[in-house]
Amino acid sequence: MIKLKEYIPDLKVLSDVEYYDIRLERRFITTVIYHNDEPREISEVVQNGGCVRVLFNGGWGFSSFTNLDNLTDKVSEAKSLASNVFNGRSKILSDDKKDVKITRLGDKNPADISLADKISLVKEAGNRLRANDNIDISNVGYSDVLRQVVLINKFGTLIERDEVLTRGFVKGISMKTGEPLSSSRQANCWRGFEVFEELMDKIPEVEEEIDYLLKAENAKGGCYDVIIDPLLSGVFAHESFGHTSEADFIYKDDRMKEILKLGRKLGSDAISIVDGPINSDIAGDIQYDDEGVKAEETVLLDKGVLVNHLHSRETAKMMGEKLTGNARALNFYYPPIVRMTNTYIKPSKAKLDELIKEVSDGLLIKGSQGGMGGEMFTFSAVLGIKIEDGKLTSPVKNLTLTGNLFTTLRNIKAVSDEVKMFSSWLGCGKNEQGPLPVGLGGPYVMIKDALIGGR
Repeated sequence: MIKLKEYIPDLKVLSDVEYYDIRLERRFITTVIYHNDEPREISEVVQNGGCVRVLFNGGWGFSSFTNLDNLTDKVSEAKSLASNVFNGRSKILSDDKKDVKITRLGDKNPADISLADKISLVKEAGNRLRANDNIDISNVGYSDVLRQVVLINKFGTLIERDEVLTRGFVKGISMKTGEPLSSSRQANCWRGFEVFEELMDKIPEVEEEIDYLLKAENAKGGCYDVIIDPLLSGVFAHESFGHTSEADFIYKDDRMKEILKLGRKLGSDAISIVDGPINSDIAGDIQYDDEGVKAEETVLLDKGVLVNHLHSRETAKMMGEKLTGNARALNFYYPPIVRMTNTYIKPSKAKLDELIKEVSDGLLIKGSQGGMGGEMFTFSAVLGIKIEDGKLTSPVKNLTLTGNLFTTLRNIKAVSDEVKMFSSWLGCGKNEQGPLPVGLGGPYVMIKDALIGGR
């Protein structure tokens, strides 16, 4: 393995700058994706490189490179770029020096598993899916990233990482009704090859969901009282509220600064939303961000009241708020920007069956098949189950949940007592920096008068 620390040059040229950070990385990436029996991607890629970011006279300079031997020149280049910024006004918030080594390799290091064995298991997953009479098409993906990272900054911080991130998906598609009906399970964790082996154990869940969809009628659009499941509540927390809470979205927009002023009541007393590490192996769990700031639990919404934003060093300084450890970069080609880690809705004390009994005419909505977040959102669900007189009855399909973020937050009436966390194959793609590993989740969430699209 490359000893990345040995490539760090003399940094006297940066002694007069306000801030700098340097990231050096080595990444070995394996990807296997199959559509039925056809390989769509089989690749092994090695990436060696790094980046230098410099704040000088209020201006930022950034240089990315793939040759570690010319790092001294790249340091000077980044400083020169920063010095050419006209009327720079950027400032950053400092913190204490850190010296940390992080090792996360899991039980089965993917480096010890042959490419042939990885391909074989992906094909086996596809065969198992298609062995079900109701599944016509299988899509299966596997990927692992073994990475070494060294980060240093102006404040004397040194963070070394030796990690493996393993992700995968299994998806079944039925064409029995003449339209594609699909179900999938995904995983994305800081562990080894066992992540995909465990994902294969969820194939029966895909089969069961497909069977359920084949019995479903099309949803009818309208306003309903709904209960959304932990996956969809996590998607709502991440895509609509989470991105809106990222300070780089807020601090240059006067309208959003007023709307998202700390202390403002945005939602009902039932809703609290958090971002931060949860001491697990899920993909969004980081100990330090890419500016060397320790990741902390950040309560964003507390019983409906906005109490924090998510920050980088720069946005925290510019808005006069505390560091949260949310400056993240996809890899050495990019500078860090404000990104989420694990974003989730906090639980309460109610049981799911108690929530169901509160609904006389509504829907239990399960799963997510994508959509659009932000202040106005639309999410496609996998399926729904009618709730009639406080009881679950028949399944429905082809439904969407649509609404305004702030109206929806006010209309949340209750949440259940158990949080489930998820992390997807695709991660987060903000500013085309994707797939960045993130986690999301929550309890079951009851929303009054939700707008449902159907057919």
